[in-house]
Formats: sequence, C-alpha cells, structure tokens
Amino acid sequence: MVIDLTGDSTSEGEDIYHEAIKTSFNNADLLLATFKHQPKSHKTQRKLQELRIVPIQNSSSSSEAESCVSFGSRKRRRDETDSPASSLPGHHGLSDFFLVHNTPKKVAGMYAKVKDVKRSTTKFNRGVRTFQPPQKSRRTPLDLQNLYAKKVASINGPPVHITFNDNSRIVDFNFEFISNYKMQEGVYPVDSNFHAGCDCIGAKCNLRSCSCLSQEEDSLERIIPYRVGDAGVIILRDEFMRRKSMIYECSLLCNCDWNCMNKVVERGRTVRLEIFQTRNRGFGLRSADFIQAGQYIDCYLGEVVTKVEADDREAATSNNRASYLFSLDFLVDQDDDDIYVVDGRKFGSVTRFMNHSCKPNCQMFPVSHNHADQHIFGLAFFAVTDIPPGKELTFDYHPNWKSDGNLDIDPDAVKCLCGEKNCRGQLWPNQRKTLHN
Repeated sequence: MVIDLTGDSTSEGEDIYHEAIKTSFNNADLLLATFKHQPKSHKTQRKLQELRIVPIQNSSSSSEAESCVSFGSRKRRRDETDSPASSLPGHHGLSDFFLVHNTPKKVAGMYAKVKDVKRSTTKFNRGVRTFQPPQKSRRTPLDLQNLYAKKVASINGPPVHITFNDNSRIVDFNFEFISNYKMQEGVYPVDSNFHAGCDCIGAKCNLRSCSCLSQEEDSLERIIPYRVGDAGVIILRDEFMRRKSMIYECSLLCNCDWNCMNKVVERGRTVRLEIFQTRNRGFGLRSADFIQAGQYIDCYLGEVVTKVEADDREAATSNNRASYLFSLDFLVDQDDDDIYVVDGRKFGSVTRFMNHSCKPNCQMFPVSHNHADQHIFGLAFFAVTDIPPGKELTFDYHPNWKSDGNLDIDPDAVKCLCGEKNCRGQLWPNQRKTLHN
C-alpha cells in the first residue's frame, strides 16, 4: 500500500500517526483522511515499512495525493472532477475508477465506433443446401456375402464357414452372432452369491459323489450324464439321452480343473460347422467332422426376454414366418408368467440355422451351471445318432408332438419339406418351442 503523506510535519500529526498504526489499515479512505502529515522519526518510518505503507514524495498537490492509491506495484489514478461518483456521498457504493452512466466526456478506446447501417438492405450470407435423393448402395450381393463370411469367421471356437450356391442371393444382415445370452429388460438372474461349486478333491471330480450332479428319486445315487467315447471324446450316456433330464455340469466355482469330465458344455464347441444353402429350405447347418452319437455340438443362444415381451413379439410376427422362441420352462410350469424365453431371431449362435426334421439326428438338452437358478439355463444340442461328415444337422421343432390319428393337413399350415418317411407333412412355424414334457 502506498499513501501520499505530503505536508508539514507536526507533533500533533506524529501522535495521530502513531495512533492510526494500531488500527486496521485495510480501510484506505480512513488512513488518507487521518494521516496528512509525513512522519519524521526513524522509528515511525520503520513501523510504516513493516506495514508496507510507503509515503510518496513530491506530489503535485494534496488533493491529488489523497486520490493516489497503490497496492504493491499496481497504481491507479483517478480524477475526482471526471468521475460522476465524485458528487455522491462516500457510502454510495459506486466505482470511483469506472464510469457508471453516460457522461459528456468520451474515453478513447472504451467502445468500438458504431457503423451506420440500414438493416432493411443488409444481406446475410447463408449456406445453400440442395436436396439430393438417396443413392443406392454400390455393394453387390457378392460383396455382402463376403462381409457375412468375415462375420461368421470371427465366431469363437473351431472354424465356421458359410457357402453360397447362388452369388445373387441377398444375405439378411439383420443378425448378430453372440457367445452368451443377451439379458433384456425385466430378466433377473439369481444373485451370484447363491451359486456354489463342488468340493471334490483333485483335478477331476469323483462322479459318484460330486455334489454338482443330481440324484435319483428316493436314492443317494448320482445321475452321471457323460462317458468316454471313441478317440477319448466325452459323450452322453445312452440311458441319459432317454431320460429327458437336465444336465448339471461343474462350473468355474468348482475345485476341479478345466479338463474335468463334467465340463463338456462349459468347455465349448469342438466340431467345425458350415452354414450352407439347401435345395429348398433356405440355409442349413452341417459339419465337416464325423460326430459321434451323444457328442456335444453347440448351444442355442439369443435374447432372454420375459414371457410378456415374447407374447408381444410373437403377436407382431406373421403366421408364416419362422419362430426362434424357446421357452425356458423345463423346471417350471409352462403357464407360469415368470418364465423367460430365448429369442434367437436377431441375436444368436450358428445353431440358429439348424432346420427341422421329423426324423432328426440332433436333440436339445437343458444344461445348468448355476444350479440355484431355475429360470435361466443353457440349451445344448447333442447328436442322437452318428452323423457322417457333410450330412445336414437337424432337430425336431416339436419333439412332444403326438398325432391324434387325424392325418389331414391344415391348409393354412406351412408344408414340411424334411423328406423323411415319417414326415408329418406340416409345420407350425410361428409356434413357440417348449422344453416342458
């Protein structure tokens, strides 16, 4: 703080000066009004220096000196005669340094010079946008097929290929391959804290006592689903395939390692697959590998939705369109409103392309890894007969269908084209598939 204290020194001013030192020096106006005399004593000058109050010498006039205030190295000078606030009381609160209203005096550089313009004749530059009709995609059907082949090649596991007999065939790109269920709104899996694994000792489970396996009714004997087949391949037991029972596998929470015999589906697909064009049934699925009876192929995946959502989707689908809905109703009643449904129309696995046959070579089995959850479980395809390389993989869309003796075909039904001797002759494509026995 710099205070101009020009004027004659008197003893009275010296005493007043010492008295003001004891007060707060934040109020510059009070100091200016009180100290009009420059102190002479060295003691007083040292005290001023400690308080950073430095007198200014050789000021032109006492009125100008009172209006000079500096904080550190910053200085401001105001002219009381030019400020409109000079005629106001000391407590008016207006700035003493800046103009607060229009005054005759103009300050150079304060405002830019106003241009005289006539707004009615002023033109603004606007971007011109012309309408351009949408252009058709330059990609040919063959380009789309190549893109789809790249998408199929990115599927996890052994290679998956897609072949086309007709290069002009348009591929439906409204489908995405996924590796796990896609949970949708309203679907609530059981909390992971309720899941548990077996406490078997060693790298592989003792299937006679593993707690993951289910038990026979009224017996302590465990139901063992798998056995070792040819070439060391783990396959389903013949008696288990006749049971129509759920497969309870070990999970990552168990003590056993990755090579445990009871982790067939958990380890994933082991056979190569190919999506190909059939003669009269659209796309189908086959394998270049020999598949043993009871061997695991792949899981059916899709969006897991509520029953209400599945009803809405089914109602919005025409009667002649294929249905990709599978009810997860193996452990609960199929009329229960709390069941979930798997929809593989827009999201799913390669098994989406498996066609129906009245004499199938594959079958879907429910498989559980989170044993505490009865509403969400896996849908795994296993071979029920030996399948040679290149033979189409099929399953029965309605395995619980029973004939009432009436062989008449509904004229509104879709004709079955499986070609088997026991062909039912018709399909119900928009009917939801169920696991309920």
